[in-house]
Amino acid sequence: LAAEREQERLREAAEARGTRLEALYRIASAANVSRDPEEFLSLILDEVRRLIPHTAAATVLEHVDGVLIRRAGSGPLPAEAIGEEIPLGHGIAGRVAGFGEPVILEGADFQQASIESPYVRALQPGAAAGVPLQIKGEMTGSIVLFGDRDAHFTADDIRVLQSVASEAALVLREIRLFSRLTRTNEELQERQRLLDEQLDLARDVQKAIIYVCPEQCTFGPFQTAAYHASALQVGGDLLRIIPQEDGAALFVGDVMGKGVPAALLMTMMTAELSSPPIATDRLEVILEDANQALAHNIASLDASGFVTVFYAFLSTEGLCIRYASAGHPPGLLVHADGTLEGLVAQSLPLGVFADTKYEARERRLAPGDRLLVYTDGLIEARDGSGGFYGCERLERLLVEARRGSALDLRDQIVADVNAFMKGHPPADDIAFLVVAVQEETPQSSERASS
Repeated sequence: LAAEREQERLREAAEARGTRLEALYRIASAANVSRDPEEFLSLILDEVRRLIPHTAAATVLEHVDGVLIRRAGSGPLPAEAIGEEIPLGHGIAGRVAGFGEPVILEGADFQQASIESPYVRALQPGAAAGVPLQIKGEMTGSIVLFGDRDAHFTADDIRVLQSVASEAALVLREIRLFSRLTRTNEELQERQRLLDEQLDLARDVQKAIIYVCPEQCTFGPFQTAAYHASALQVGGDLLRIIPQEDGAALFVGDVMGKGVPAALLMTMMTAELSSPPIATDRLEVILEDANQALAHNIASLDASGFVTVFYAFLSTEGLCIRYASAGHPPGLLVHADGTLEGLVAQSLPLGVFADTKYEARERRLAPGDRLLVYTDGLIEARDGSGGFYGCERLERLLVEARRGSALDLRDQIVADVNAFMKGHPPADDIAFLVVAVQEETPQSSERASS
């Protein structure tokens, strides 16, 4: 008879171990697929209540800044209990977390008055057992069971709780990381929203500055057509035509870099180059004054950068162009017979040295001539394989399309560059200005309203 009783005890123990292993397997499986940490914690506690008899309620609390926050519960706990805070060291859960040791309280050792939570006291439990949640020695919370009046927790129950606690600790860490990531993401989204608003305002301001230069206009024998495209929301290319009594001044420039810093320098230099009195014999002085202003501002702002500029004056009296360059690509002049020449007047970009001197040159023009002044973003446009659009292709197009109007030539350049890029966005800002020299007529001598 004693042997039969021992056999029955061993069988029950084996069944209990099998049941616990199945429960632990279900917990581990749920951990791999769960996307809701609170739901997973509740599943853990439900499994614990099935594994450990006489468990009236089970709860998981997380340690955050000196308090324990109830993250999940199983049993007749109201929804209000979730999120409840218990000071570290207070109550049964606080004692478990504070000392970092498992406890079993029952009989004379258990007093309902030691239960911190009014929601748990209302259950009138008769015993409690708890284990700390730890990850690599760091205490992250506690898991506590409350038994009914007849409950008797054992060392085996504590071992089960400790097995479950390792999974719960990982889930609580996931909750904490997810909360931090969510908060950080919200902060970044708000910063991005504010930045987008500022960039939209900057883009509108820059458009207003750029659009002072009309897309096309006519003065005397000259027709002009302009184009500008930024690689980012705001850009650093300068473009301006300034009509005068005896012709028009124009400049095309390129600020080192892209984006907001380049746009700020672009705005400053556009104002600087547009403000002085303009005369054909002052081009060198205009560039020298702008260079000194830029060098001073870069030093005072503790910034770095330089600006290339091609500055010219188209004279209706004598039909000529006087030009100066600050490190900018030469203007391309194609004649009616198809010959092409570069308007070279090289010197250092603006902002390199404050005492740089600039030289102006002059060239006679004739009806049928076409002039292109551009930034390097045009010839550095790339196709899908990384190849550059290049000077040769641009010069060939200028010669082939030289008989068209300024607007026709501009549109052909834009179409050819876009076809070359095959849908890829430009890597740099692009700006250029086309000038066509026409036979002067009474109609063409009227200045554009701009």
